This record gives sequence, C-alpha cells and structure tokens, in this order.
Amino acid sequence: MKPIRVYIAGPISSNPPDHTRTAIHTANYLMALGYVPYVPHLTVFWEMVSGQKDWETWLTYDEKWLAVCDVLLRLPGESRGADREVAFAGDHGIPVVYGTTDLERRFPLTAN
Repeated sequence: MKPIRVYIAGPISSNPPDHTRTAIHTANYLMALGYVPYVPHLTVFWEMVSGQKDWETWLTYDEKWLAVCDVLLRLPGESRGADREVAFAGDHGIPVVYGTTDLERRFPLTAN
C-alpha cells in the first residue's frame, strides 16, 4: 500500500492548546487508519523549548513539508496561516479536503 501523506492545516495561534489537541486527535485517527499525517501544530512545543520564531519563519518552514505531502486536510476555524497553506496547495497541485470523511472518500487506502 502506498502511504498517503496528509498535511493537517488549521488554526493554531488563536488558542494553541485547544487547536493543537484537535490536530493531534485528527492525526491519531488518520494514523490508525493507515494515513501518514503531518502536524505543524507541534511546533507549539518546539517554541516552548527553543523560544518563539516569527510567523513567516514557520509558514515558510511548513510549506517545505506541505510540498511533499499528497493532500492537505483543512480543519475548521479562522486562520490566515491555514488559508495561506490552502492557497499554496492549490498553486502546487496538492488536493485539499475538508474533513476526514472527505479525505477517506477521495483518498481511500487501497493495496497496490
């Protein structure tokens, strides 16, 4: 089975603990199904250890990971960063899905 790399985009900075928790729960669900999720929200912990980096640094960093993902899953909620990631995905031919049901329907895990 070919792994399907899923970039999880959604709000972070407006409520880091809650939004990070939501992203992790989503990633756990996807991982249990066999997807390979990437959780940019985990940089919250990186900043706790090393100090804060500016917004643009993180978005540029995240775009490097998004570029190698197969699909972007957009979590609900207002987020300039996630909206920018959706635009980046569109500009680079990376499909965008809105929710796990949409992901599972459009990118089912099948044996090759």
